[in-house]
Amino acid sequence: MAFMFCLYAGMFTTLATRTAQEYHVAVVGFLAAGLILTSSATNALIYSPDILMEIAAAGFILLSITNV
Repeated sequence: MAFMFCLYAGMFTTLATRTAQEYHVAVVGFLAAGLILTSSATNALIYSPDILMEIAAAGFILLSITNV
């Protein structure tokens, strides 16, 4: 979760300073890593018998959707 917050902050900074031309490959790589991390967290939490873990998995699904 902290990775995604840092990713969104970095993307905002990149777009705000208009340096997307220099960092476009890094941004795509970090987004790909973020998608893998959120998908992995969803997979680990979705099959838990605890309802709170399933609610967290639903949040990670929404976070995965925003990455795409």
